[in-house]
Amino acid sequence: MSETIRVGLAEVKVSGNSSVLTCIGLGSCVAVIMHDPVAKIGGIAHVMLPGRAPEKRADMPGKYAYTAVELLLEEMEKSGASRERISCKIVGGSNMFKIQAGPSGEVPKGYPRSVSIGERNVAAVESSLREAGLKISAEHTGGNFGRSVFFYVETGKVEVTSITVGKVVI
Repeated sequence: MSETIRVGLAEVKVSGNSSVLTCIGLGSCVAVIMHDPVAKIGGIAHVMLPGRAPEKRADMPGKYAYTAVELLLEEMEKSGASRERISCKIVGGSNMFKIQAGPSGEVPKGYPRSVSIGERNVAAVESSLREAGLKISAEHTGGNFGRSVFFYVETGKVEVTSITVGKVVI
């Protein structure tokens, strides 16, 4: 019987064999999924924000794209995964909140006009994976709806569920 392990906001978790790693209710956050099919080791980072953990928040490396990817890769390798065999999938990065423009088209102060936090998260995750020499084999990102992820470590199968698109396997 498989063990289900929930990966919460800003968490990074690695497990082996028959585990199912889950992220429930991804909106603008991105689940970074790494899998070594030979060692049967997998992990998820539940990224909340683009960029790197600032020094004053070094206790939360999983919250930020660059430090989350670094930590996930490090934990995968500590568990016996080989960087050369690791495949990556990403899920999430939705634009969950519409910014309401005023009558003349102005956007409230402090809000970007064109790029959502979800899009920024996806771009930062993609960049950090590239810098680590890792490739994305599949993704289910963007849109304006929430998703949940179920990652079956033994097989590498990733199920993405949402009210909008139902269930998709990537």
